[in-house]
Amino acid sequence: MENIIMGMGNPLLDISAEVPEEVLSKYGIKPGNAVLAEEKHMPLYKELVGNYAVEYIAGGATQNSIRVAQWMLQKEGATWYTGAVGNDNFGKQLENSAKSDGVKPLYYTTEECGTGTCAVCIYKGERSLVANLGASNHFKINHLETELLKKHIEATTIFYISSFFLCVSPESAMLIAEHCLKNNKYFCMNIAATFLTKDPFFTHMKKLIPYWDCLVGNETEAVAFGEAMGWIDENLQDEEAKIAKIPEVMIKLGNMDKLSTARPRTVIITQGAKNTLVYNKDENEGKVWTFPVNKCPKEEFVDSNGAGDSFVGGYLAQLAFYLKDNRKINIPKCIDAGGFAAGYIIRRNGCTLGERPTYEFD
Repeated sequence: MENIIMGMGNPLLDISAEVPEEVLSKYGIKPGNAVLAEEKHMPLYKELVGNYAVEYIAGGATQNSIRVAQWMLQKEGATWYTGAVGNDNFGKQLENSAKSDGVKPLYYTTEECGTGTCAVCIYKGERSLVANLGASNHFKINHLETELLKKHIEATTIFYISSFFLCVSPESAMLIAEHCLKNNKYFCMNIAATFLTKDPFFTHMKKLIPYWDCLVGNETEAVAFGEAMGWIDENLQDEEAKIAKIPEVMIKLGNMDKLSTARPRTVIITQGAKNTLVYNKDENEGKVWTFPVNKCPKEEFVDSNGAGDSFVGGYLAQLAFYLKDNRKINIPKCIDAGGFAAGYIIRRNGCTLGERPTYEFD
């Protein structure tokens, strides 16, 4: 299972801490949301380090998913990851962390600025992310054209990119999408954040829709995507009414034109502790599937940081077995693997990995 899953994204060192509500109010941060750092957010990083008990964790949404997939698979060399880091201690810390998790980090190293960081503000178990992209904003498509990267790309079956990367190098995402189309490989993306459904980012996202074999998002991202496509009235004030339209959005997206006819598009929308929704026109009689989430007892819950990322990691891990053996993809089993991984991570502080998983793959 060498090099079966590749991730490309923004490697960030998470600076994670539990904070009071005043910190969120001070910096205009919404609970459970993810934003790019603006000038007003810059003092936040120093404040976290100076005033709270922080933990440094290898992060970045896509890197988290790949780390979890590797942990689930327990197969040496099964996963690799690329993105840009600075030539500094944070970059070295990220590389060492990825290697210790069994992931091959094939970073692009830039001298232009320091390694990116992400403030993870945890309040009542909900995490809010403020990402200062730093070096990760300087990824160059030329890196994918080096002999080392080309060799790994050719050997890989599943490619996963978070839409956060569209802020950095949309042309690199398109290069991977084209490679998947030409070689009948699996291309998966994540909506990642509501702001990415606005231009200029959404223009890049729409260009990639015809290449998607799988799209993952959460309920707020699904609503934002539906609004951006004109499928949900953005002036509608009733949030519950908007959420009720998510299955309609999924069906429309799942039936949009797709360049590869090898497989229909799968659309997955997670809703935290509520049911996970899945649409694939060839499955479940063409209806949206509903998968219950195994509830985590309150006393076992730590925080939600990395839960969505880990769900993707588990999903991709089970998917790898089907694609490796050219078997029919069992979507419910992939969702089950994703749920197992997410359930593990919400019982830990941040996206951290420990003992060998007990999950049994198909």
